[in-house]
Amino acid sequence: MLTIQLRSTRLQRRRPVGGKVVPPCDILEQGEGIQTAAEPSAGFYSKTQTAETPAGPISRGEGGRHEEASQAWRHSAWFPACEPLEVRHQRRLKLDLRQLLPHAAGACILMMGFTMGCTPPDLEVTPAYVFEAPSEALECRGVRVPSTVDLQKSLDRHDAGTTFCVSGAHRVTTQIEPQDGQRLVGQDGAVFDGSQPLTKWHEGAGIWVVRSQSQGPTVNHEGSFPDFLHEEARYSDDVFYDGALLERVNSKKELGSGHFYFDYDKDHIYIADSPIGHTVELAVADGIVGGEASRVAVKNLTVQKSLGRGVTAGSGWSVTGSEIRLNATTGMKLGDNGTARHNFLHHNGQYGLTGAGDNIVVEENEISFNNSHRYYNAIGRNWASGGTKFVLTGSPSEPGSGLVLRDNYSHENWGDGLWTDINNIHTLIEGNTVTNNERYGIRHEISYDATIRNNTVSENTAAGIVINSSPNVEVYGNNVWRNGDGIEVLDQDRGTGPYGPYVTEGLDLHDNEIVSNLEASS
Repeated sequence: MLTIQLRSTRLQRRRPVGGKVVPPCDILEQGEGIQTAAEPSAGFYSKTQTAETPAGPISRGEGGRHEEASQAWRHSAWFPACEPLEVRHQRRLKLDLRQLLPHAAGACILMMGFTMGCTPPDLEVTPAYVFEAPSEALECRGVRVPSTVDLQKSLDRHDAGTTFCVSGAHRVTTQIEPQDGQRLVGQDGAVFDGSQPLTKWHEGAGIWVVRSQSQGPTVNHEGSFPDFLHEEARYSDDVFYDGALLERVNSKKELGSGHFYFDYDKDHIYIADSPIGHTVELAVADGIVGGEASRVAVKNLTVQKSLGRGVTAGSGWSVTGSEIRLNATTGMKLGDNGTARHNFLHHNGQYGLTGAGDNIVVEENEISFNNSHRYYNAIGRNWASGGTKFVLTGSPSEPGSGLVLRDNYSHENWGDGLWTDINNIHTLIEGNTVTNNERYGIRHEISYDATIRNNTVSENTAAGIVINSSPNVEVYGNNVWRNGDGIEVLDQDRGTGPYGPYVTEGLDLHDNEIVSNLEASS
């Protein structure tokens, strides 16, 4: 049985029922527990109020639930829980509510575009962090590596722990692999670029072609995938036009401005836009920076246009002040004791940032416009893609070993904003701004103990916060505004992991502010 605690909470019906609105439940007393159930009991009001009716006193109806409300619940799985109820497996509880502190001033309910007896709250969102490019005058003391020097040879020639002051644009064809403790510090807009220019174009019938491109097809190796809505999403041989990713199509007949077609049988690449006076590039490096070394520092660099990941960090790596973009799979993956601070991870093909291991800290990063390849399954749902995904983080015996996601700004991703999925424990998600993502804002799934607090989660197309089959989670102090759903709690039959069953129990929701996007829902 799924058990949650709701404290100082006002529950509100989100969706109109037959053109009417089901009024909110009463405020619950501090500390009162609620158990939720598969069928709503007498918790519905039988008297309803239309959207056109002026706001005023609403009385509880006599005689149990309203039949229209019951029918709507069966389709939408939304209901106010004013009495103890039980949720069985494969059922979901979606709470669209505004949780109110007992003595909050100006508290109000928002329903169908009008308010009831108060002034609407200020819903302006201020990002927790916005990336600023590092100063080109940044001082660096170490080995100078301009673009005319082979960077890998320089790394190999010097000792572990050496600092390298990197400048200019470095074209990378194979992954750069530092030694233990080496530091790569960018100056004057330094770039690690995994693409190569395409030249010798020929034009015919309004289409341009470059021949003898024997690369590929390179298939994304970040995981197994179902049938795709867009089959071409799985291929990583990206083409760029003046630095912008072109959209892949499957035949010459589909070509238009902003498109490319890679004919792997003929080794030809076709585009519709003239390459004359423009730079057209093909991603060729399967990874930009990575390897088995430990305690490496990557700072103030642009890492872009890989066939795979931009940065694959070993143990103890720190990545700071860097712009990581346009990589075909994942912008950056962190490992044990890894940190990512003050980075801008955007327009990567599948994820902006992923990680697995203990003591990972992700703090003050901007993460946006990821899943540029549009990983959707055959029915058009996001599949294994979005802003972030973390798996297997933290150790059960060490409470301080868990993943920390703090003060990040995750927005406009085609997928979830912040996602912890599969055996994460002792997770802390706090102070983040998660907004305008194409699916969930914050999602904690088949994992364990976590604290989700003091985040602003707004205008995501699905639920703002999701807890899915994960025990011992506390959710408090969050602003959950104008999302597709408010807070969604699921208890599914997902089996058992290394630290116990995947069940939603011990869930504590309190002192959150949740405001519906009722206009969008209707």
